[in-house]
Amino acid sequence: MQGKNTIVITGDYSIGLLSQTSGNLNTDTIIRVNSDGSVTPSFSDGDDTFIVTAGNHAVGVLACASPGSARACVSSLDEESTTDTGSNENNAIAKLDMAKGEITTHGTESYAAYANGTVVKAGDTLDYTNASVTLTDVDITTHGDNAHAIAARQGTVSFNQGEIYTTGPDAATAKIYNGGTVTLKNTSAVAHQGSGIVLESSINGQEATVDILSGSSLGSANEILYHKNETSNVTITDSEVSSAADVFINNIKGHLTVDATNSKITGSANISTDVNTHTYLSLSDNSTWDIKADSTVSNLTVDNSTVYISRADGRDVEPTRLTITENYVGNNGVLHLRTELGDDNSATDKVVINGNTSGTTRVKVTNAGGSGAYTLNGIEIISVEGESNGEFIKDSRIFAGAYEYSLTRGNTEATNKNWYLTNFQATSGGETNSGGSSAPTVAPTPVLRLEAGSYVANLAAANTLFVMRLNDRAGEMRYIDPVTEQERSSRLWLRQIGGHNAWRDSNGQLRTTSHRYVSQLGAELLTGGFTDSDSWRLGVMAGYARDYNSTHSSVSDYRSKGSVRGYCAGLYATWFADDISKKAHTLTPGRNIAGLKTR
Repeated sequence: MQGKNTIVITGDYSIGLLSQTSGNLNTDTIIRVNSDGSVTPSFSDGDDTFIVTAGNHAVGVLACASPGSARACVSSLDEESTTDTGSNENNAIAKLDMAKGEITTHGTESYAAYANGTVVKAGDTLDYTNASVTLTDVDITTHGDNAHAIAARQGTVSFNQGEIYTTGPDAATAKIYNGGTVTLKNTSAVAHQGSGIVLESSINGQEATVDILSGSSLGSANEILYHKNETSNVTITDSEVSSAADVFINNIKGHLTVDATNSKITGSANISTDVNTHTYLSLSDNSTWDIKADSTVSNLTVDNSTVYISRADGRDVEPTRLTITENYVGNNGVLHLRTELGDDNSATDKVVINGNTSGTTRVKVTNAGGSGAYTLNGIEIISVEGESNGEFIKDSRIFAGAYEYSLTRGNTEATNKNWYLTNFQATSGGETNSGGSSAPTVAPTPVLRLEAGSYVANLAAANTLFVMRLNDRAGEMRYIDPVTEQERSSRLWLRQIGGHNAWRDSNGQLRTTSHRYVSQLGAELLTGGFTDSDSWRLGVMAGYARDYNSTHSSVSDYRSKGSVRGYCAGLYATWFADDISKKAHTLTPGRNIAGLKTR
């Protein structure tokens, strides 16, 4: 079939393109146009083809490994399709390729692409015949209940460089039943009222494989992965998956392994309480997982990737819990939590690990509106029941109010497997005298936030830079006028001051040094007196000043810098009640304009 072709099918159980094995033959492809099962042969592959189905249980393109009736090929996924030994003697392969085109289905359980293989019974042994569908540069749209875009039963469907959109209730992007493989590459897919990928099986030992590759994006109304299969393996590479319901994994039954590489995942992970149900999740190569809600996985590996545990985006915190029922492995991974930084009872996201930990993980903590408070034992953010060999390291500063928080292990035998946010200095226990009594326990010293030093220095500078005395501007320089040879005095004055200061807080944690420079210039414009003994003066002045400071914490070894710059301009007036003794009253309604900057 060549050129542009259009196939319109209106009957139930109809097929647009069919590749079906028959005895020893491979890839005998036909067009099915009637609801009664009649066929018209002529196709091998479809190219630049447009297929529209309007009936229920219809299929756009179908590869069928069953040598039985065509009606059996169109059976829905959850109908068993099993034949006796010898029904397909050479294990023939049904293969269908379609490049460039569109497939649209209207109807219940009408699939766009279906690879229907067959289970062959030989006593208690199960073998498979193969069916494969390959779609390249094809767009798929389905309308109808359970009208999955891609369906596979012991078959393989490869979808490359196209778009998928399902609109009906429970219509998934892809469904694999009783084993099979689905590959999405360079694909944009949205399940408007269904799940992303559904993996189900009614036969033990069936393994399903899903590969989401090369810049694909997968969105769904429900969960991204619905799992009820014996064993499934999902690979997500260089792609993005997200759910409107904020659910990534819903594992009802079986073993599910998900490996994400350089990918972005959004949504929670849920797992049933069945002891034989396990979810193994591995993130690598800058992958991110934004869990959005309480989540549970069996094993989690975070390799150069990030897990965002919080469900909130604003200043408030809605505590979110990530539970790992077995083991956690970190390899330069990052856990990002939100905590309302305060005392021991602060609301916080939390990681609960029932098994063992290993490797190194960095922890980022965002303050969710906490104003800081002294902690006694600390805020527990990571709990470990098994061997706590993993190291969790603070990724960046954690602070609130006047306190600096650290990430440390618990300091008692009962808590040393867990990790806490604390803001006190570790101290040794009370000393015991020869009589056996213990000295009173001294409360640990809180760790102060180093910005406190810069804040105090800035505040002091802002309030004192332009403070001046009368004598700072009342000095008169007298000189002899060379023309009149009379003694005169200058009314212009200049004040310049430089200074240095250093101090420590009472706990000896913060050492602050500051340097300042002030320059002020003024002139007296008018002078006079009300009596023979008094005098008054009216002048103008302007100035510039700068103070810069640095604070170092001996506990955290962090350093902060602060600076203040100020400008002033205004008028001043002075009245000497006794001009000889210089007893004065001064009015300086100057206007100060200052900028405050803290780093």
